[in-house]
Amino acid sequence: MRAMAVFTVYPRSWISGLLLFLSYLAPAAAQEPVEPLVDPEAMVILQRAAQHMADAERFSVTIRNGYDAVQADGQKIEFGDQRQVLVNRPSQLRVDVVRSDGKQSTVVFNGKNLTAYDHTDNVYAESVIAGDVDAAIKHFVRDLRMRLPMAMLLVRQLPADLKRRVQQLDYVEETVSRGVPSDHLAGRGADVDFQIWIAQGEKPLIQRVVLTYKLEDGAPQFRAEFSDWNFSPAVPASRFEFQPPADAKPIQFLTHHVENARTKQGPAAQTGETP
Repeated sequence: MRAMAVFTVYPRSWISGLLLFLSYLAPAAAQEPVEPLVDPEAMVILQRAAQHMADAERFSVTIRNGYDAVQADGQKIEFGDQRQVLVNRPSQLRVDVVRSDGKQSTVVFNGKNLTAYDHTDNVYAESVIAGDVDAAIKHFVRDLRMRLPMAMLLVRQLPADLKRRVQQLDYVEETVSRGVPSDHLAGRGADVDFQIWIAQGEKPLIQRVVLTYKLEDGAPQFRAEFSDWNFSPAVPASRFEFQPPADAKPIQFLTHHVENARTKQGPAAQTGETP
């Protein structure tokens, strides 16, 4: 059997870089105002797609992700996953993930509880959070410090947030993405540059996204391709209720242990980086 090299899959720098894209979940840091350089027509296209997502009461989509894991020697290794996303507003969400190494996980929110289940290790963690999908996503990323790529696209505040945070936006070209006539846009933010391909016509569906974390070592990229959009999916209530297997082990989110440790150790412990 061929020996497999050991590569860093989720380096800390990548996780922190990914969270930069989700920084809209936390208050923006004070900084010098930047005069936006925005093509008005490109912004109309971007906002139309964002509003289409924000207005949807329910939808499902398949997202195939790929991302660069920058190694200590500077080499970039690509890993990825495929996500089946199901949103039923106001208060139901399910994300099923299959990673490139075959490991599977599920995140489920039913309006009262948020559950993360690791199929491979057969363990799950639950957190009580009442509210809508936006509240659940903020809690998952900001409070529990868990990864949820493309979470920004699932919240209703997407149009306002894009308008506020995009510092530069240009129309690149009219092209074809995944067989669909699309508009290709390129934008820049304080920490992340992005490209987005949006379908032309009555349904401005996102086809592809590329993010470049320009402040991270090696400027790693995150790529996502969207397919199987459905804005009237069958949504049985059981899809949002988690029933653990009989032999599944309940655990706690890591942040529970981190916060307990900080409380016991006092203020000095709070300056360290969260694992």
